[in-house]
Amino acid sequence: MESITTTSRQYQHFVPQFLLRNFSHPFKSTATRNKSQRGRREDKTRHNEDVVNLVDLSSDAPTVVERPVRRVLGQFNMYRNTALSQKEQDKIEEKLSRLESHASKIFRRILTDFDKAHRGLWLTRKEKNLIRQFLFVMKYRGPTFYERYNHETIATYSADDKEDLTAYMKEKGFSRPVEVWLDNLDQFIELQMDNELKWVSELQNRTYGPDGLWAVMHCQMMHMSICTPSNSHEQFLISDNCYHVAEGPHQIEMDLVSGQPQRGAWLNLHEFAPISPRLLIVLRSFLFSSPEEDKGNHNGKIFREKCRSMVEPIFGSLDKTLLADLPVSKPRNNYSQLVEGRFRMLPDEDGSLKDEHTFFFKFHPISTTHVNRINGVFLENLNLGNSLIFYSAQAFRRSLEWYMTDRDTFPKRVIKNAADGKLARLTKLAALLNQLGSAEQPFWEEIPSPDLTDKQWHRLWLMELRRAFPSLLEQMPKENPTESMQIHRILGGSNSTLPKDMKQAQLMLNLRIKIDAKEQVRETNRMFLDNEYLQFPRRRLWLYLKHWRCMRLQDENNWQYDDFYMSGPEDVIARVWTIIKRGRLNNMMYRAVGNEIIRKTLPDFNPWARITLDDRGLDHFCKLQEYAFSEKIQDCGIEQIEKLSSTCIVRFSTALTVQGFNIRKPVFRLEQLAEILTRMTVKKEFKILLRGILEEDVLDSFTTIFFELLYPTPPSFECLFLTD
Repeated sequence: MESITTTSRQYQHFVPQFLLRNFSHPFKSTATRNKSQRGRREDKTRHNEDVVNLVDLSSDAPTVVERPVRRVLGQFNMYRNTALSQKEQDKIEEKLSRLESHASKIFRRILTDFDKAHRGLWLTRKEKNLIRQFLFVMKYRGPTFYERYNHETIATYSADDKEDLTAYMKEKGFSRPVEVWLDNLDQFIELQMDNELKWVSELQNRTYGPDGLWAVMHCQMMHMSICTPSNSHEQFLISDNCYHVAEGPHQIEMDLVSGQPQRGAWLNLHEFAPISPRLLIVLRSFLFSSPEEDKGNHNGKIFREKCRSMVEPIFGSLDKTLLADLPVSKPRNNYSQLVEGRFRMLPDEDGSLKDEHTFFFKFHPISTTHVNRINGVFLENLNLGNSLIFYSAQAFRRSLEWYMTDRDTFPKRVIKNAADGKLARLTKLAALLNQLGSAEQPFWEEIPSPDLTDKQWHRLWLMELRRAFPSLLEQMPKENPTESMQIHRILGGSNSTLPKDMKQAQLMLNLRIKIDAKEQVRETNRMFLDNEYLQFPRRRLWLYLKHWRCMRLQDENNWQYDDFYMSGPEDVIARVWTIIKRGRLNNMMYRAVGNEIIRKTLPDFNPWARITLDDRGLDHFCKLQEYAFSEKIQDCGIEQIEKLSSTCIVRFSTALTVQGFNIRKPVFRLEQLAEILTRMTVKKEFKILLRGILEEDVLDSFTTIFFELLYPTPPSFECLFLTD
């Protein structure tokens, strides 16, 4: 982290100087100074010093000026935590400096290979991970997050997670929101991405939850590509927030109190990191397809399409978004090959992530249209920042001219008297375009605050209710709650925890979708994630399971997303929590929902049909192994059932082993036969053992779930043999 020390303040960059220098040129002084002047003007721009062309939009009449690299895109004392000693305060800077040093070596290689007209370059997995880590740190250290957290007291914090942040600060002993930001930044800098993906859960345990999960999704749910303009005269811009703006559709809502528009729901499809005027990194959402991967990863394709089906009713077709047709692709690698239009693992690969894996990042040429649209995203979001940096004045003028005259891609409709500053920004950019010598007429449309129809007002009131959800819940009566709220409370929830529980459940689903959709992440890593989820509070896992089932069964059997609160086996299991040993409830709910999904997605699957000696029989047998034998009944977590099961399993195992249980053509292994016989025996005694402990209707429902979904039990002994 390069910084300049003054007497009591330190200028600290949120965009490193090694990147800014790629947009710089040497300053040519036109005046001479004597020695005494040099001493008094030590902080002024020096001859041949690296400077950039900068537009300062904070002034009333913006002009293009030359500014030293050491004095742009930074703020004084950004990373200073006054609650700590001076030595401790400097640690963030030192760590940023080390991270930037490592990253700069990789970026230097990228620039060198590009200057040599190479098609691209190979990076190791560690180098790729380092860039992804660096890019998220760039996002998190920027003005947007800094301004969000830069408060001396939680009372002035205004983001919509104020309640969650307050609880987190209390838990961790922080007194100011800015301390959370600095601590998170420290953790993101120290992040080590291991090949087993343990960092995914560890990072969320060490950071403020939403931001930790944001980092995981940033690194895992978007792929990285490198772009360059195909036209040699086109260049990329830098704005002070370009490393943390996102491209994607969003909704505009009307604040019913102020009458001002504000951004509502949004979808992150692309993020950007300019490297030089001619090179830019693009992070592209996994929601966009890759034909080669789809052919070899059918499950990934299904999950992506299901995820798209959840967002497209809100935002429209993603194939019609601003950069949907951006001609980029995922990097090739050294552990797979393209065979008949699909990627296949090399023979010696087992699907695990390895340090020796390498990736080829192509320099993708993109059209003037795409360059203009990317620069347009930066210009469109300038109301969130104050500075623009460019290298070539001619290229900058062309980009600005296109944006200011465009009527379709960025329609620029602004509401008169709106408080968002968009009209003032457009007025300044129009004046700047005129200064640059353009004769083009800028376009934007000023509209009055809209008169809303009754239907629109009703929709906006619903949005207001959703925004007010936490405070409204506090006013809900505790008497006569709905069935879902009853179960949520049984599992330890309350009105005050429900908003956060629902948010966390959705984030859990998002991460699961990515893990399932990622070809290189095999079953072991999915199991690792599932095991992590089983450690979550039971009320959150319960909500997550409803999300999971709803997504998996969407479009199956006429299911709709509105069926989220439909009663399921997890509800019945939650109601019998008092008889289940500590630590086993989550496992039981998870397996019941998982097997329910199998039954509903495979309506022709009859677990206990007679197995035949053909391909269909083999396929049926494999499905049955997953469905019926993932757990032993003697470890079910219900004391009465475990005691009976333990006795039965010993008796049947002995009979099958010692006495030579002679049966014809057995399908199952000895231990599976003993397990099945034990389940059949326990089933007869199940209600007798639990009657009086559970209400009769609950006992009936639980018995069905226990022997159909948790410990599937055949109706008779005949299905245990092969059919001739």
